[in-house]
Amino acid sequence: MNIPPINQIKDLKKTEEIVTQGNQNMGKDDFLKLMVAQLKYQNPMEPSKDLDFIAQTAQFSSLEQMTNLNTKVIELISSNKQLYANTMIGRQITWTDEDDSIKSGIVSKVELNDGEPVLIANNEKVSLDWIINVEYQPQTTGS
Repeated sequence: MNIPPINQIKDLKKTEEIVTQGNQNMGKDDFLKLMVAQLKYQNPMEPSKDLDFIAQTAQFSSLEQMTNLNTKVIELISSNKQLYANTMIGRQITWTDEDDSIKSGIVSKVELNDGEPVLIANNEKVSLDWIINVEYQPQTTGS
């Protein structure tokens, strides 16, 4: 049975602490720090195999691509919220405000507050999250 040296066990403990600290999500910087620490503390008589290093590099590349994809998805969601909010102009909405009061009104315009769309109905700011009902109000023309 092959028993690892005590310094390798300590390094594994350090690695485990890095991985499990904080919000338990590794980002690109954490991954790079971990990879550098592994290279720094590796046994010079038994350096990591080429395949292990290539695998870690591929994992880093995948992590970076997933992070970029996540950023794009967040941007897409924000864009969709803005588009949805714009379609609400002229519609009758019912919402529950911060005081749990039920109110109704016709959306007159859309504003952006910190990148989030906010509807204006009855001169009140209405978050999309507060809406409980939407009705189409056909335009009436004078005869």
